[in-house]
This record gives sequence, C-alpha cells and structure tokens, in this order.
Amino acid sequence: MTDYLPAAETTAWRLNVPAADLPALGQAIAADPLIAECGVARMWNWALGKTDIVDTLQEVPTATIQAQLDAFKGNGFKLKDMIYAVYTSDDFVKF
Repeated sequence: MTDYLPAAETTAWRLNVPAADLPALGQAIAADPLIAECGVARMWNWALGKTDIVDTLQEVPTATIQAQLDAFKGNGFKLKDMIYAVYTSDDFVKF
C-alpha cells in the first residue's frame, strides 16, 4: 500500500468513512448507487458529444438516463451492455 498511500494514511470511502482494505473499499464504492448513475451519465454525455460532467459540473437529469441506468443495474453492471444501451437509446439514434 505504501506504493500509492503515505504510511499514516488509510483507505477511506468518502470523508471520514474508512474502509479496512482495498476489497472493502471496492465493495463500498460498488454499493453506492450514485456511482452507477455517474458512470451512466458520463457515458451518455460522451456518446452524445457533450462535455464531461466532472469537468463542467453539468448534471444529466436522472430522468434522461433512467432507462440506461435501469439496464446497467439489471445486467449486473456490465460496461459493454451499458454502452450498447446508450448507443441504441432514442436520444442517440433520433437526433
């Protein structure tokens, strides 16, 4: 761990929410529904040629990406399936 963390620092999920080790950190991140929503929103913006929401702080309304978000969660969080859902969405194929 000292390759990327100072010796006195531990892994944490969000401010003041520690994670015991890297597997626990991964589980905490995977359990947060906002992570999935952020991933889908960023993919949606990228596919439609929009700016990155992290760089510009422009949020994609949940209602806009709800179908892709549901598909992502329903398919076991498979990135390939999420990309397919975005590229075959009405917003992408009908503009």
